Amino acid sequence: MMNIKETKYPGYFVTEDGRVFKEVPQHETNGYLAVNVRDGERYRLERVHRLVAEVYIGDSEGRIVNHIDGNKKHNHASNLEYTSYAENNKHARNTGLNNHHGEAHHWSKLTEDQVRMILHRYRVEGIPAQQVAEEFGLRNRETVYAIANGRRWKHLKDEGSETIPKGSREQ
Repeated sequence: MMNIKETKYPGYFVTEDGRVFKEVPQHETNGYLAVNVRDGERYRLERVHRLVAEVYIGDSEGRIVNHIDGNKKHNHASNLEYTSYAENNKHARNTGLNNHHGEAHHWSKLTEDQVRMILHRYRVEGIPAQQVAEEFGLRNRETVYAIANGRRWKHLKDEGSETIPKGSREQ
């Protein structure tokens, strides 16, 4: 037997596996299924996974809906959970859905090879951070420190991790 429940929009129903009745799901540009729902006198576009979560999981309490398996079109209630924005981003990185880090990031000015060389020059060769920054056209030594301490390019932070004697670096 199909489990169908009404949404907060009168006349719109959703099943726990993500089917919406009254309107046919349509693809939104970012890959989520969505429907146009009437909210009073206006129509608005609602994502199907949000409707399913609201009806079958409950109030979001300010959190966002995460697709556990990473498939934006798999809107079954058992595949949805509420998470914080940070948890959702971490899930996307861990599952490979968001790989916009490192040189794939649109703001990146360095390649992974350059970052490895920066780590090697600073950590292994003991070249002062200011000199390394100048060699790679970086604004200042703070970027070298951020790379070496894992605040930037975290996925490469352990590369070139051989230690150099204390005192051979600038303080």
